[in-house]
Amino acid sequence: MKKYNYILTHGLFWLFFFLSRWLLIDQNYWASDPDPDLYFIKLLGYYGLDCMHFYTLYFVILPKLLFAKRFLLFTISTLGLGLFVFHFESAIWSGFDLNEFLYPKFIYPLDQVYDIALLTFLSIGIFLWDKWGSLDARREMLEHEVKDSELKFLKSQLSPHFLFNTLNTIYGLSIYDKPNTSKAIHELKTTLNYIEKYNSKEGVTLGAEIENLQSYIAINNLRFDNNVNFSISVENPDLKVEPILFLPFVENAFKHGDNQKGSEIVIELEQKKGYLKFRIINQFTDGKRKDSVSGVGVENVQKRLRILYPDAKIAIKNSGGFFNVFIHLKGLSK
Repeated sequence: MKKYNYILTHGLFWLFFFLSRWLLIDQNYWASDPDPDLYFIKLLGYYGLDCMHFYTLYFVILPKLLFAKRFLLFTISTLGLGLFVFHFESAIWSGFDLNEFLYPKFIYPLDQVYDIALLTFLSIGIFLWDKWGSLDARREMLEHEVKDSELKFLKSQLSPHFLFNTLNTIYGLSIYDKPNTSKAIHELKTTLNYIEKYNSKEGVTLGAEIENLQSYIAINNLRFDNNVNFSISVENPDLKVEPILFLPFVENAFKHGDNQKGSEIVIELEQKKGYLKFRIINQFTDGKRKDSVSGVGVENVQKRLRILYPDAKIAIKNSGGFFNVFIHLKGLSK
């Protein structure tokens, strides 16, 4: 695609350049010349000389001398090329006479200097424009690669963290030999299926994300006595979303929340055209011991939000014995 864009851009440039020159200048000379056929051949040679001049600068002198910071050699080469074009142009208009190349008769020297200067500046200008576009495209590509690498690292960090917390919950059930342990292991199957989707290239739908949240809540409800009020209002369950954006906050609600009987966890998830809102409110206990991976999930979510949803809003409040998290994603495609 880049190659075709380059050919198209330069092709349009030369079409406009030669067409405008023909209409404004050369057509009149051709009509008044005693030998129009010979004049047309000379004109083609002159146009070819223009192309040679332009691309010698574009492909050789500018990249190898100017961008190599060999300024003196660049100046000498540019002037030398201009002098060569000056002599060769005289030879073309004299009927390709070699003597006219060596000892030219400068009939319109100011016009020739103007033409040479114009082509020189056009070549430099278009070269810098193309170079700037190439550098800008490369910068965007590198930024994309950096973001992609960072996201892959964050995902590799999060998958084991997610699985660790799920297994830790089931382990807590097994210690006390609770009868619900087998049911929790059954729910783990949903979690493992989700992780498989999470690691695939296809991504995860909002419906799968909600199903996974419900499965995780079901596992923890077997261990703790919280009242979980999960309110869902979704227009498009097939909406593609970044996986495991909300789960770390649900995990924290169980891990660090007040899990006494009657304590409440309120979760709200609303999706309508163009936006997605998530809120979770839970009571918390300051004295709870943190494990070795505490905080990884929340920090991970914040980093991914900055990369994937630059316009996202996230607010985390911790006051009055309640932990309140609000996430607002907007500009989502269907």
